[in-house]
Amino acid sequence: MLSLLNFLAIVLPASGAVHEALEVLPHGWRAMPGGVPKGMKMTMQVALAYQNIDQLEAKLAYVSTPCSPGYGKYIDVGEQTSMFAAPMEAQNNVTSWLQGCGASNIASDGSFVTFTTTVGQANAMLNTTFGFYTNGDAVKLRTMGYSIPDELSEKIDLVAPTTYFGNTKAQRRVSAPTSKAKRSVMAKRQLNASCEITIQYPISANATQPFTLLSPQCLKELYNVTNYSVDVSAGSTIAFGSFLNQSASYSDLAMFEKIFDIPSQNFTVKALINGGVDNQNATTEQDGEANLDVQNIISIVDGLPVTEYITGGFPPFIPDLLEPNASLESNEPYLNYYQYLLAQPNSNLPYVISNSYGDNENTVPERYAQRVCNMIGMMGTLINE
Repeated sequence: MLSLLNFLAIVLPASGAVHEALEVLPHGWRAMPGGVPKGMKMTMQVALAYQNIDQLEAKLAYVSTPCSPGYGKYIDVGEQTSMFAAPMEAQNNVTSWLQGCGASNIASDGSFVTFTTTVGQANAMLNTTFGFYTNGDAVKLRTMGYSIPDELSEKIDLVAPTTYFGNTKAQRRVSAPTSKAKRSVMAKRQLNASCEITIQYPISANATQPFTLLSPQCLKELYNVTNYSVDVSAGSTIAFGSFLNQSASYSDLAMFEKIFDIPSQNFTVKALINGGVDNQNATTEQDGEANLDVQNIISIVDGLPVTEYITGGFPPFIPDLLEPNASLESNEPYLNYYQYLLAQPNSNLPYVISNSYGDNENTVPERYAQRVCNMIGMMGTLINE
């Protein structure tokens, strides 16, 4: 009888502890009028709480600190899983709760439990009300807070998508010519004139526009690697992540290499994650930060293999994890990105991954930030993140 009561306590809709709650909407966001159809399908994830997470920082320091006896001795994904993956009991308890709330397509990888539900079921199971919100550019299905059963509060980091609104943006983009004086103020350093080169960039069939850029040689000087010779045969590799439906352009890279007289080198797309698309159509491609990343990397790695990870998750097209149709509820690329990477064997990962995107801090809930930071830390025990 006691075991039956315990089971019922877990599968009944949430009426326990408030797990996450926002006091106010993130800056720039507002609720849209009207409700959400209760029968609208959602694909959601439960991020299971890691075990032994208090050991992560020490493990990371052990493999990444030059004076440490474990420096460079990265662990493999199997060892990491056995150290940090959620206990099977937590997975079973969460699965039972979701089943009791009517969820379907439930699947667990040991860290995340993914499932399909409806807005009405999600409202009931999380004791909340989902609605549409907009910041003028995007429309997202989100909520201001939610609850989970008391019995699961220590076993769940977060449920997504819920309170993470996000405003992912590239950290830097060259969008127009900038005066030398303005660049000097922005960079807070006086640039050597030899670092700069002015090019005439075609903006139409009969017109060009001047752009003054920093040369790759200048980057090498700034990073003090002008005399470093790369051993391509050593096996080192480097990759970069692309978000916002961006993908680096092969043709633009070839132009960049020609302008700066860099030996011809290409890159490969390693993976398309969460519906990411490698768009090489010159009239529709969105490259921006992706181009900046690949061009800067290739300008200084002198022939080392370079790969790109493209992660989808930018309205209006946001693929579900379980269904190919677009939906409005998912736009959390970092969880999907690191979830994919942490599932790969070490042999399938580059030695270094560079990421240059971010969110406004006020749009990222604390639990979401902690979860992603822990995932980045775990990546650091496998490679240089």
